[in-house]
Amino acid sequence: MFSRSFISLLAFSLATIASRPTSADIYFTEEKTEEGHKWTYRLTVTPAAASTPLLKYRLLQPEVEKKSGNCVPFILKALNESQQAWRDHKPLLFRRPDGRDASDLFEGLANRDLGKPALREIVETLPFDRMLAQLQEASLRSECDWQFELHDMTGVEIINFTLEDHQESRQLTRFITLLACHQIATRDYDTALETIKLHTEFALSMSKPELLVCRLIGIAELNMMNEQIVRLMASPLSPNLYWPLTELPQPPVPMRDAIRFDLSLGLRSFPVLQAPEAQQYDAARWRLEFQKFREDLGKFQELLGNNDEPLRVALQKLIDTDQMADVYPAAKRRLETKNVPAWDLSVMPPEQAILVDASQEYHRVLDDVTTWSTLPFPELVKHADWNKGKTDNRPSNLDSYGALLAQVALPALKAVRKAEARLVRDIAAMRLIEALRMHAAETGQFPEILEKVKCVPVPENPSTGEPFVYRLEGKDAILDLPFSDGHTVAKTYRLQLMGGGK
Repeated sequence: MFSRSFISLLAFSLATIASRPTSADIYFTEEKTEEGHKWTYRLTVTPAAASTPLLKYRLLQPEVEKKSGNCVPFILKALNESQQAWRDHKPLLFRRPDGRDASDLFEGLANRDLGKPALREIVETLPFDRMLAQLQEASLRSECDWQFELHDMTGVEIINFTLEDHQESRQLTRFITLLACHQIATRDYDTALETIKLHTEFALSMSKPELLVCRLIGIAELNMMNEQIVRLMASPLSPNLYWPLTELPQPPVPMRDAIRFDLSLGLRSFPVLQAPEAQQYDAARWRLEFQKFREDLGKFQELLGNNDEPLRVALQKLIDTDQMADVYPAAKRRLETKNVPAWDLSVMPPEQAILVDASQEYHRVLDDVTTWSTLPFPELVKHADWNKGKTDNRPSNLDSYGALLAQVALPALKAVRKAEARLVRDIAAMRLIEALRMHAAETGQFPEILEKVKCVPVPENPSTGEPFVYRLEGKDAILDLPFSDGHTVAKTYRLQLMGGGK
C-alpha cells in the first residue's frame, strides 16, 4: 500500500500523461525540441467502413445494461487482484526478453517484444480473468461514489488525505493495457475491444472524485489505452472505431468542477484567511490565530514537499523574519492603498493586519487564476498573457503570506488545462483517422483535402476550433497536431493504405 497526499500525486499524474508511447507494430520516432516532444507515427491502415450496426463495437457500456449500485467496491476488488498478481509474479514481471532483470516493472513491461514467449507467459499466467470479472461488474453499475466527503474537510487534514487506491490504479492499468496489446497483436479484435471498454469505464470511474489529481490520473490512464486504440486502428482488417470514439463524453474527463474545488483548498486549509477583517477578536486571540497560521503553513509546505527552491526559501524566510519589524509594515502599506473606511488600521492588531493582507493578496491571485480557468482552451492559447506566462500564479509580493501561499496551494493551471485539452485533441485525431479509413473504403484512396470526406462529419481540432492540419503527399495522408495548438507534445500521423490504394 502506498500512502501519498493527493496534491503530491499531481506530479505523477502530469508525468504519466506525457509518458513515452510503447513501441510495437506501429513505427514512430521521437524528437526533442525547445517547444517540447514531437512524435511521428507511421501507420499502415486498411480501409474500413462503419460497422453494422454502427455501434456494434463500443468503448462504453450501453446505458440500458446498467443497474443500480456503486461500482467502487468492485473496482477495489480489481485493484486487490492487481496487487496480489504483482506480489505473486514479481520475478516473471521483472524478467526481460534478453534475460536481464528490469529495474522497473513498467519499463520491463513496455520493452517486451510482442512476439516473445515471455509476453505470452505473462498474459497466460496473471489472473486477468479475475481482474476483468471485477471490472465487468463495476462497469455495469450506475453509480460511482468514493465516499471521500471532501466538502467536510478543513485545515491540514485536507493535505493529509491519502489516495492509496488511486495510486495503485496505474498498476492495474498497465496490466490491462498489456492484455489489450497482446489481444490486438493476435488479431483478437472483438476481445480487445471488450477489454478496452472495461478499462475506459474503469478510468472514468477513477476520475470521478472532484480532485484534480483524480482527474489527471484518469486522463493518464485513458492516454495509456489510447496507444492501444491507435495500434488496433493500424492492425490489418481492424474494425472502424469512428462512432465508438464519437460516443465518448467530451471532454472525457472534465476539469472545470475539479479546478473549482482545488481552488478552494487553500481557504479550506486556512479558514482564518476567508474573512479575517470581519472577526472581532481581541489582541491576545489574534496572536494565537497568527501563531497557528504560521505553524500550519510550515506543515503545509512540508506535506506538499514543494520542489520550487526559490519559493521554499522565500516562504521560510518570511516565516523566520521579524514579523512586527518587517512583515507588518509592508502589509499595512498594502492595506492603506485599498482605502477601505471600515479598516481602522490604527487600532487593528498587527497580527490581524498581516492576516487581512494575506487574505487580500491570496484572493487577488485566486481571482486571477479562477477567471483564466473558465476560458475555453482555444481562446486561452490565442491570448498573449497565456503564452507569456502572465496567467501563472507566481508571487508578486515575496513579503506577503497570501501571495506565497497562493503559489504553493493553487493548482498549476496551464498543465491541468493542457492535459484535458490534449486528451480531447488526441481522441478527435483518432476519429479523423477513422473517417479517412471510412473514406478510403468508399473511394480506394485518401482524400486530397478533408472537405472531400462526406461519409461522416470530419472533426475539427478542439484545441484550436479550426480544421486539423492535413495534406496528401503522394498517396500518404499526413495529419499534423503541431505545437501551435498550445501543447508541449506535438504529433504527426503518416498514414499509408495497405496495398497502396489507387
